[in-house]
Amino acid sequence: MSRKVKYSNEVKLKACKEHLSGKMSAKEIVRSIGIRKSDDTVRYWERQYEINGIEAFSAMNRQKNCCVLYDHEGRDIVDMIKNRQLTYLFEYFDAISEKERGNVKIFVSDMYDACKTICKRYLPKALYIIDLF
Repeated sequence: MSRKVKYSNEVKLKACKEHLSGKMSAKEIVRSIGIRKSDDTVRYWERQYEINGIEAFSAMNRQKNCCVLYDHEGRDIVDMIKNRQLTYLFEYFDAISEKERGNVKIFVSDMYDACKTICKRYLPKALYIIDLF
């Protein structure tokens, strides 16, 4: 019986971006990351990415406690914080200059209270939007 290989979110995202940009074919990506099955795996990841955006990968790997920072205009992941607890978020946002945080115009999050705290403390000029889903 074969063992199912798991690929990191970063590998999946990179594969999708390289294929969507036309830099590599699905077959080239399959060979480069060592997928033994067909290039359907990359196409599946790509469909998930097109439908669900970056959430597709965190949902597939059940990483519900990570915090994904996403640039909606650039359609790109800015960063992934391994945990959404306030201590991790404070540490992360403390390391970003006030000037850079001032560039954030909109902050969208789920209803987790820590997100509201982060927005008020670090992004006071940003419009705070709660995504109920």
